[in-house]
Amino acid sequence: MTSTPPERWLRAQPEHLQHDCRTLLLERFGWRLADWVRARNTPLTTERFADLDRDVSRLAAGEPLAYVLGTVSFRGLELAVNPSVLIPRPETEELIDVARTFLAARVPSADSAPRIADLGTGSGAIAIALASEYPQPAEIWATDQSPAALAVAEANAARHGVALRFSEGDWFDALRGRFDLLLSNPPYLAADDAHLPTLAAEPVDALVSGATGLEDLEALIAVARDHLLPRGALILEHGYHQGPAVRRLFQRNTYAQVETITDSYGHERFSRGIAS
Repeated sequence: MTSTPPERWLRAQPEHLQHDCRTLLLERFGWRLADWVRARNTPLTTERFADLDRDVSRLAAGEPLAYVLGTVSFRGLELAVNPSVLIPRPETEELIDVARTFLAARVPSADSAPRIADLGTGSGAIAIALASEYPQPAEIWATDQSPAALAVAEANAARHGVALRFSEGDWFDALRGRFDLLLSNPPYLAADDAHLPTLAAEPVDALVSGATGLEDLEALIAVARDHLLPRGALILEHGYHQGPAVRRLFQRNTYAQVETITDSYGHERFSRGIAS
């Protein structure tokens, strides 16, 4: 029976996949970095690498690491992901901070918990993270037009013991009543966006909005006021270059206190409008 040290196996992988391959190796063997340092030159039977070799083939075919692993970390929560949902990005984690800042400043109703909805929830990342971190009782909805995406979100919520209201439907069709806060990371790429070839494994309807990339943002802004309580907010994530256009859409639809918040890289990433 032949054997190979993990370090030698790693060096044999394609150079552009080295980082992902080491992550795979650590995850599949259940190792921490200290384990890697101790064992990387210890020969292991080649059978130990069989599953890893299959994983590398998937990476080489263009499948993202998160789909190969089946999980991704978001705000410290391990969430299941598969090709039916968009892979949550690090910048979206900051949407939780924007939401919490608004909720902290809003005077709650004396007789009810705040009502919050995450529109187009995908893996459930936004709704689950907010429910996990918000310090007060809240009624949080998670909606999506995709039954497959909702199944992933429901499983993730159950995994983390989070109680959400799930509803299937296209944007506001899934909602009942009015809300204190509506959140969404909608599709905002244009149909000819240069980044799309690198995102081919992810669901296109969660990425592409239309010819300009503003179509879903515009639709959300135009209708959200009908689903917000007085002084309730719509907060949207958008492309780093879309801030001026999104602010104009909010202003055209007579929202108050229109504001764009930058992410930790200094990019205009989130815009907010208040219903009068």
